[in-house]
Amino acid sequence: MDNPNNELAATVNSTNTPYTNPSNENNQNNATQNANLNQANKKKIGLEMIFATLSLLISLFTFVITALQTQIMQNQQKAAVWAYLEASTGISGNGFCCEVQNKGVGAAIVEEVTYSCDGKKYTDFVVLAKEIVKDSTFNYDYYSTNPIDAKVFGAGETILVFGVKEMKFAEKLVRKNIAIEIKYANIYGETTVYKKK
Repeated sequence: MDNPNNELAATVNSTNTPYTNPSNENNQNNATQNANLNQANKKKIGLEMIFATLSLLISLFTFVITALQTQIMQNQQKAAVWAYLEASTGISGNGFCCEVQNKGVGAAIVEEVTYSCDGKKYTDFVVLAKEIVKDSTFNYDYYSTNPIDAKVFGAGETILVFGVKEMKFAEKLVRKNIAIEIKYANIYGETTVYKKK
């Protein structure tokens, strides 16, 4: 009688299928799964880096745009309060006059005024005019004055600093070259110096 185990062994050996250990097959499956996971993780990390870089670039672009908008707004605010004082002296049918006008669109706050003639400086136009006219009868009956030190000029405002209606005095004043220097500020405190030579 034949041994049934021998038949089974013969049957197993007669097949050309090699014997594989189930633990080796599991290890191969695990290795394949790990390789697939590593590849997926690398792709995921690659996408995360792309999105992070894009987010950083968008943030940087937004910061630059915001900074530019802020600068434009500040320039617009400065332009809206731009002050420009201009002085003039001359003679007309009404006599001699010295005027200061704000040709800007914002207020001008006068900080300091200096008048110059023949190398001398004055802070008061009346003293300067008396030096030029050199006449003992030249007094408040003949001139009007409006000092502008610490004055605030509104947009478009003109102030007559000094005026003389009597032509004999006006002619003496207009013959002289009177320089005027005005230091003024806008409402933000930014100062400008105007010079009339």
